[in-house]
Amino acid sequence: MHTIADAVAPLGSGPLTGDALARHVRPLFSRALKPATIHLAHHTSARPLDRTADDVSEALDAWYDNPSDPWTPWRAEMDAFRARVARLIACSRPDAIVPKASAAQGLRAVLNAHATPGTPSVAKPIHVVATRVESDSTEAILKNYAARGRARITWVDPDAQGLIDPARIAAAVTMTTDLVVASHVAPATGRVLTAIDAIAKAIHTVGGLLLLDCSRTAGAMPFDFERSGADFAIASCAAHAHAGPGAGWLAIHPKHLIDEPRPVARRHALGTLDIGCFALHGADTQGDEPTLAAGGDAWLEGPPAVLPFYQARAGLELVLAIGVERLADYNRTQRAFLHDRLADAGVQALDTDAATAHAPFLAIPTAEWRAAADRLKARGVIADARRLPTAAEHDTPRGCLRLAPDLLTTQDELARAASMVAEAIKA
Repeated sequence: MHTIADAVAPLGSGPLTGDALARHVRPLFSRALKPATIHLAHHTSARPLDRTADDVSEALDAWYDNPSDPWTPWRAEMDAFRARVARLIACSRPDAIVPKASAAQGLRAVLNAHATPGTPSVAKPIHVVATRVESDSTEAILKNYAARGRARITWVDPDAQGLIDPARIAAAVTMTTDLVVASHVAPATGRVLTAIDAIAKAIHTVGGLLLLDCSRTAGAMPFDFERSGADFAIASCAAHAHAGPGAGWLAIHPKHLIDEPRPVARRHALGTLDIGCFALHGADTQGDEPTLAAGGDAWLEGPPAVLPFYQARAGLELVLAIGVERLADYNRTQRAFLHDRLADAGVQALDTDAATAHAPFLAIPTAEWRAAADRLKARGVIADARRLPTAAEHDTPRGCLRLAPDLLTTQDELARAASMVAEAIKA
């Protein structure tokens, strides 16, 4: 079998090229390469590696081989998953990575860490500053918490282009703010959030915390979690690690971890309501107050879904072997090529200034965003469409196409896609 190590070694250490990727890496995805299809979608259906089927089969084999107790290999794979994600985001502690079914589940765990015993905010709704450019899942969770009286949300509105000024996020923080939620890369527009340090300073000055949604960051562009200023990061391995849905995670800054078992009600200890038996210290659950495990294990829930750890193995190994910075540079080259071909066809992508230099996709505003995506799909171009955020929810809906070339997309495919995008928008 053509292994990941075999594929990556001939790439050397220099810039990636389309010819080398086509020769050495493309064969790793032979089952997912569909004739007459150009894959430019940026969502949970990133193409899986051939080896992923064998990895998932390994998880099932462990179950068949020992139906009563397959947890030794399963827990080892969970630990390996946590270690790979930690490397992906430059986090020094694998136990700071808490597996979740989705990025949104990580957000809920942080929201449910608000009522920590001994803090002044107990029994008060958590006050969150969030932007209106967040993902649909994040928005739905925050609005649900607000509707049930569990949160008070201060929304930061976008400008006329659907873009957020980071200074407005920092300015929205008040003495009552507990948490800032912001996407490192905006889901619809691809705008990279700048001035994170200023936002972190604003919320930390009032004793609050910062959560970054890195779903469009981790694996697509270099990200140093521990130096970012964020207290939490959430993401999924779906898009950039070719893992499919289910392999999400929450990262907790190591400064918030306690390196000893502790009672749940330890004063001033940051913890969440979202725990289960895997968060306990040992097997002793006697008494009314359980003892939590040390470090990030205190944030674990009950027995996790194990297949996503195996789904993510090959994709994470590939990304780490090639290097996120090299992948980001290559993606930037591909997006520049696509941008120019679109411009030749009379199509202008949104906001192409330096602030989006690392965004993993191009966004194309169009009133026909949903219809255009359907027209493209009918012609074999798999793109996705997103609603552009507006300052007021009653405004006329606007949207954009998102076009995300990956390491398998050839420039010939991009050139052909550009002309079809122009036709789909003008149809």
